[in-house]
Amino acid sequence: MMLSPSLNDNLTNRWFNSNGPLHLYLMYRVVLAAGLTIVFFNVENGLLGWFKPELFRITVLTYLFLNLVSLIFLKIRPDTPRAHGASAVFVDIVITTILMHATGGIESGLGVMYAITIALGSMSISGLSAYMFALMGASALIAERVYVHFVLGSPSTLYTHTALLSASLIALAALAHQLSLRLKRSERLAEQRADELANMAEINELIIQKMRTGILLVDEEGKIQLWNRSARKLLQIPSSVEAFTIQDANPALALWFAQWQRETKRKKTFAPKEEQEEFRATFTRLGDVEGDTQNTLIFIDDASHLKARAQEMKLASLGKLTSGIAHEIRNPLGAISHAAQLLNEAAEELPQSERRMGEIIHNNCQRVNQTIENVLNLARKSPSNKVEIALADWVAEQCEEIRSNHQLNIEQMEIRSVVGNCHVMFDPAQIRQVLDVLCENSVVHFNEDAANLRITLRLLENESGLWLYCCDNGSGIDPEHIQHIFEPFFTTRNAGTGLGLYIAHQLCEINHIHLSYEKNADAGGCFKLHLPDALEE
Repeated sequence: MMLSPSLNDNLTNRWFNSNGPLHLYLMYRVVLAAGLTIVFFNVENGLLGWFKPELFRITVLTYLFLNLVSLIFLKIRPDTPRAHGASAVFVDIVITTILMHATGGIESGLGVMYAITIALGSMSISGLSAYMFALMGASALIAERVYVHFVLGSPSTLYTHTALLSASLIALAALAHQLSLRLKRSERLAEQRADELANMAEINELIIQKMRTGILLVDEEGKIQLWNRSARKLLQIPSSVEAFTIQDANPALALWFAQWQRETKRKKTFAPKEEQEEFRATFTRLGDVEGDTQNTLIFIDDASHLKARAQEMKLASLGKLTSGIAHEIRNPLGAISHAAQLLNEAAEELPQSERRMGEIIHNNCQRVNQTIENVLNLARKSPSNKVEIALADWVAEQCEEIRSNHQLNIEQMEIRSVVGNCHVMFDPAQIRQVLDVLCENSVVHFNEDAANLRITLRLLENESGLWLYCCDNGSGIDPEHIQHIFEPFFTTRNAGTGLGLYIAHQLCEINHIHLSYEKNADAGGCFKLHLPDALEE
């Protein structure tokens, strides 16, 4: 989601931060040399170099050439700033002394160039070198005065001016050096903060990309600006798609987003696909300034984990309830069933109608007892013990066992697989019970000759994941009943309890498996199990 600064940008910024004062100093030298040259060759009143014009001309041209070469060399070798700075200050002190002497000494006013040289040089070099060059400049001033006085015999020595300027150079070097130290400390602190921010940005990006929660950044027009991997996975956005709108990502989500914008609500729930579990979306607006374009953060959570936890809590509550009342129900139920058995034992002395009533009482007692047993079995289910399963081998084993339990021959129950031995994650005992319920429904609800029953377990893999189909050639479930088949106690058979498919659906939810039903186009029906891949889990 977030981009870290590139290596080239970091190197460029650090080169500028470390060599910035030196680069400024070298640019000043070029401008100064060019200005002195222009003034010397264009002003004819002897403003510069009047004492020794030829010496001034040669020196100023040499100075301009050396400054240009120094600036170019810094571009070629930026890794030696200290050597560049020291050599530049040394050359400036020598050149300034010669130019000042050629223009009449300290009276020319060129001595101020020492101050600028020491100030800028102190910012480009470190340590006590700044004080050394200040002493060198002061010594050059005094040496020039001594030379003019004793060698050339000049009566005006101006030693006081020379001493004051020399002291000023030393004081200026101290101030410039302290300022340079503070500047470098500030630069180091800024670099440290920049590195910390870059590291934090990388950590934040890693955390956001690894989050289970999907994150979308959407503008007011519905264009998705940023997203993380979880959002792309939850919404099944192809990796080739780079720019899209929230409408392209998911129409249902776009509808909730538009409604949230109108009603300023915080949470909505939507389902991206029919085969998928429900997802929860949370909308948060960024910024509170009215009238400005505002972005929205959308957090997308897979609600299947929450539903599984809620299912476990529901089963625990159901267990406490049913275990408390099962004993109270079974005691009178057992007495009624026992009385019905005694009544049947005396059936020879009773009329046929009364014997039939005894049979009805006994059968319904057995049915009620089975209903209680099914509810208790569902309530006692502990959380799923998921393990990694080799799907094809496991289905083959279960097919053999179910075929044996229901006395089906090989032609009546077969496996069709178009996938390899993929690995999935679920509780094998619980899903074994689900397959048994589905196959038992196929056997019980087959209205033709039992020898004509055909049950097919089909393994399929497509872009949406792994699927296990349990299909038969029966009459199928009536369309008006399909939406109710997973409801508790719903049955179309008088002898049924209506808990088989409900229990199967609950067990699938615990294992993060989506169980659904579809009717075949020709005949029969299929139960579909959308299986979780082991890597995804």
